[in-house]
Amino acid sequence: MNVLVIGPESIATRHIDAVRPLDADASIYELRSGRNGIWDNQREEFVRNYNHRCPMKRMGNPDDIAPLCLFLVSDGAKYITGQIIAADGGWTAI
Repeated sequence: MNVLVIGPESIATRHIDAVRPLDADASIYELRSGRNGIWDNQREEFVRNYNHRCPMKRMGNPDDIAPLCLFLVSDGAKYITGQIIAADGGWTAI
């Protein structure tokens, strides 16, 4: 998505990207209850089932997501715009 920012002395176009570390189809209940792919002390049974199904065989953590966010705000991503990047251990691939 491009966003037009109009300031008092300039007009600039900025890029906006999104990182999606969760299952896009998760219900609001699942998100609020911690039933998603980011480790947040979920119940052992949920973690075991998730790890069995997820291609990377583990839940994600903030350390998995932070480098992607840092990249997107760096000069290395200056030509990337309007993307929603799934950082979900391959969950969307299954």
